[in-house]
This record gives sequence, structure tokens and C-alpha cells, in this order.
Amino acid sequence: MKKSICFMFLFFIIPQCLIFSKENHEVFYTFTHVFDRGLESNNNYPSLYYKGQWDKASFTGAFQSGRDLTDITLAAEYFPFIFTGQNNSQKKLGCDFIYHVQYHELFCEQDFLLGTDFNWKTGSGFFLGTSFWLKYKYTDIYGIKDGITKFEPDISFTVAKDFSYGTRLGFTHAFHSLFRYNSATESVFTFFVRQDFSKGLSIKTEADFVFTDHLAAVNHLESSALRFALGVRF
Repeated sequence: MKKSICFMFLFFIIPQCLIFSKENHEVFYTFTHVFDRGLESNNNYPSLYYKGQWDKASFTGAFQSGRDLTDITLAAEYFPFIFTGQNNSQKKLGCDFIYHVQYHELFCEQDFLLGTDFNWKTGSGFFLGTSFWLKYKYTDIYGIKDGITKFEPDISFTVAKDFSYGTRLGFTHAFHSLFRYNSATESVFTFFVRQDFSKGLSIKTEADFVFTDHLAAVNHLESSALRFALGVRF
């Protein structure tokens, strides 16, 4: 009986949510310049980003490559609980999974994140999103027999505002970004502006600031990055 229920969930319910619902797709080409110190200092990273979104689910795939580092990120979200209120406000509760792999000539790092999500968007365009993950990190350092493993929590908090003319302004605080999965003692602050045009074109600008030892009395700016993106929606 339990096997039958699992089979129906995996092969019937989820595909129905994807096929028989409104879908949106977007593809972005992004150019990132990293400032300050660290392994990526003064490096440029072009990347490709795709996201497919349905009523209750979404899928993201992203690829980035630059000097010394290459990254691949895959992510999926599923929102089985959606509540619509007055003035078209909407609350969504669900779960998500993120897989990230980073290649370097000296090591290979993999990150697995499993967590829960809560999104709330009001009828006036204000957005609040929170996510909580358990993160498993595995680092294979070439030349060392045993890899390094680590379990730790990860969080994300986003506040944004959507305007009627297609502009979104927002801010995110997390322990990771799309291609960088830091330890729980490092914080990533991201400020972003996005403009969607009526012909299916979009542009984005993002600024990342990474601070280390944010739980200590003295913390410092580890690195910062500026990102420009041009995309299409269909």
C-alpha cells in the first residue's frame, strides 16, 4: 500500500502539477566581476541561468565558468500548500532541494541542501521569502586520501517590492549565493534591481557583499561582486 502511494505521488501527482498549470520560462546571460580579496579576487565570471516556473513547482539550472573555477547549480522547488487571500495576496509553503558542484584544479566541492520555504506576496506587490536548509558539504582535495565532510544549517531571507511598471527592488541575506556556498560564519548580503519589459526582455543588476565572522564582535568584508544580466522570458 505504501509503495503504491509513493508511486502515485512521484509519477502522477507531481507531473500533473507541472503539465496542467501555467508555466513561465526565463534564460539569463550574466557577467560577474569579483572585487577584493580571496580566491576569486579581480576575476570575471560569465554564466548562463535558466528557470522554469509552474503554479506549484520550479526548476533552476545554472552554469558559471571563469579563471580557475567552474560551477554548476541545480535546484527544484515544490509548493503543495498555496493560500490565496484578499486583494490577490498569496502565501506558499513548500520544500526545495539544491545541488551545487565546483571544480578547481586542486579540489572539487559538492553541496547538497534540503529545506523548507515560505513565500508571502501581498496584493500591492510586497514580497517576503524565507528558507531553512540542512546543508551537507563534501570537499575532495586532490592528493588527500579522504575527503572533508560537513553538516551545517543554512538560511535565506528576502524582502522585495514589485512595481506595476515591471520593476522589482529587493534585498537578500543568506549564507550562500547561487554559486557560492559558504560556512555558517559567513553572510552574503545581496541587493538587486530587475526590470521586465513588455516584449519579453529583462535586465538585472545585483551587488553581493560577503562578510566573515559575522557572529563575532569584529567582522570584516571578505569579498564583493557586481553582476549584470540580460535575459528573455517566454
